[in-house]
Amino acid sequence: MKRSQLGIARAIGAVALILSMTGFAAFATPSGSFAQSATPAATPTTAIPGVTDTQLDCSTVKPIKVAFFGFAVANGFAQATWSGIQAAAKLQCAEAKFFDPNFDSATQIAQIQDATTSG
Repeated sequence: MKRSQLGIARAIGAVALILSMTGFAAFATPSGSFAQSATPAATPTTAIPGVTDTQLDCSTVKPIKVAFFGFAVANGFAQATWSGIQAAAKLQCAEAKFFDPNFDSATQIAQIQDATTSG
């Protein structure tokens, strides 16, 4: 697979995984692109129980940023979802951040807008 195709496939996989969860996620890279500058090496792993995937060599890729907009850090369901996001982010050499609006929709909207504009 070509380097640009690998970057696109990696980005699509990350988007599909995160969006399949209940929370809304926004993605960005420092350069504003999902393409990686190097072809990452991969080794098999089972960081997510029941899922076999490949762990990228994080020393060869630029990390993407994953923003998880859950409804509250204190909520058990959001914590379980966040655990899955962290495991998936680790596999994809991503930096994940949980934005906690503490059940306040206005705060959550502001967090989404701020994260989207600031990257």
